[in-house]
Amino acid sequence: MSIRLCLIVLILVADISDTLLLPFYPQFFSKVFAVNSPQHVGAYIAACCFVVMFSFPIWAKVAKYINELHLWLYTQMISAALATACFYTDSINSFWFLSLLMLFFKASYLLVYPYIIKQEQQDKHLAMVGLFAVILHFGSIVGAFFGGIILTGDNPQNAYLVMASTDVIQTLICLYIIRISAVSWQPKDAQNSLTKIEGTVKDATNETAVIKNEFLPSYIVKLGLITLLVYMSAFLIRPFFAVYWQTVSLSENEILSSVIYSITAWAALLGLWYNHRQQKKVAQSNHKKIIILSICLCILGLFLQGIDNITSIIIGRCLFGWGMFQTTVHLQTLLFTLSHPAQYNTDYSKIHFFQNIGLLLSSVTIGAIVEYTSIHNSFTFAAIGFCLAVILFYLLFIFNTRPSKQCIGVQNV
Repeated sequence: MSIRLCLIVLILVADISDTLLLPFYPQFFSKVFAVNSPQHVGAYIAACCFVVMFSFPIWAKVAKYINELHLWLYTQMISAALATACFYTDSINSFWFLSLLMLFFKASYLLVYPYIIKQEQQDKHLAMVGLFAVILHFGSIVGAFFGGIILTGDNPQNAYLVMASTDVIQTLICLYIIRISAVSWQPKDAQNSLTKIEGTVKDATNETAVIKNEFLPSYIVKLGLITLLVYMSAFLIRPFFAVYWQTVSLSENEILSSVIYSITAWAALLGLWYNHRQQKKVAQSNHKKIIILSICLCILGLFLQGIDNITSIIIGRCLFGWGMFQTTVHLQTLLFTLSHPAQYNTDYSKIHFFQNIGLLLSSVTIGAIVEYTSIHNSFTFAAIGFCLAVILFYLLFIFNTRPSKQCIGVQNV
């Protein structure tokens, strides 16, 4: 098995673990701890986002001194132990502490994305980002399916035993790669590599600029704000979607709810197939225009999902899934195009920070929206957020056409 395939399996296993309970936290807290408050669910999800938001940049800094594979090996071992502890706890306060600490260590696996991208040529970035997006969506399909099965059982906390087992699998994968590749403890000297690459780029074209060592380059701020709005808006409809579907369909079947929830993931699989069939055309396409059109498709999908009709919801899930897939894929491709291989880890962690701010904001507000207004309003507020995202993206990337001086020259963006 190739190293890249091993890492792809690692991503898939990790995402299945992350999405087991994502659509079912309201039911989980109700069944396990007899907590039925939507605000409590929102607060917990917000806390999860907060932990990941601050832990990922920490692991990105640690990865400068410890090779990512060695880092994943030990953090996932600790995560497995904490997941097992979550299974045994019967105190909600202990559950909060143990599960959030688990997420702190689990977040290190997110470094696998820039780790793989760094090893690929730039003309393959779109294909790899698309593959990552589909892996995540496919992971959510499997995760939501098994999560629904677990929720129908006697003990929903079994989900944390599954999480522990996936962490063990990740640990074994990392150990396998380290042994067959003889990966050293310390990473390669990235600074020397950066110097050589910059010299090559300067000789190749006069249009390229020297990378400035700035904490937040302008392209990070711009893409970060768009990412914040996109993920904040998309996440508004996730925590209570299963409850919403059960209300409209008059069915309390958790497995059926997970199937409907996963429609967006199937739409993403179709999007990957389309991008692969049209690989040359998509690679040469204008990422900015595709992002604009895809966000508009998300808005239409949200509008249809907000209608109390089963057919409308299913069509809306399909449109939203396709639009969200293309939006996130082209946003990440735009990031790696504007960034530099030596900065992929840090730049990706900064964008991920903005992403988690969006998730944090949505988690804080969604509980209050559902409790004090209506669950239908989650789609309304999500649509408003996507409208703001498309307007801001146009102003930052279309209306303002002056080239950035903060990064290496970009083609076809």
